[in-house]
Amino acid sequence: VSDTYYTFFEQSQVKEKEERDGWKRTVAMKNKPPLKLKKYEGTYSNPVYGDVYIKKSKETLVLTFEHHKNLVATLSYADEGEFLAVFNDVGYGQSLFPFQVDSSGVEKFTLILDPNIENTTYDFYKKE
Repeated sequence: VSDTYYTFFEQSQVKEKEERDGWKRTVAMKNKPPLKLKKYEGTYSNPVYGDVYIKKSKETLVLTFEHHKNLVATLSYADEGEFLAVFNDVGYGQSLFPFQVDSSGVEKFTLILDPNIENTTYDFYKKE
């Protein structure tokens, strides 16, 4: 029985690595985001998480958390309004964060963690 579970585990690890590698290849294509990176800067809020802050740093965005002082994510544009989030704490994994933009700018983004960590998604609405 444990051999069967281990086989499933190995297969899921391979699938997850292929998915992450695909995200990295998409980022390497250097697609242009819908808005200039400066437009994504600001404070975003969620009733559960509180505030998070996004600032431009060269060709990426840096996400910091009000209530998780040591947690930082680097956001690199992938494609179709999504940024690849890579956390400084590998325990949070890597994932794609979709941003919703309209003619006036960024409305919100959705924080999606690796499903092995948490399945709940959180919408953060731009305050400024």
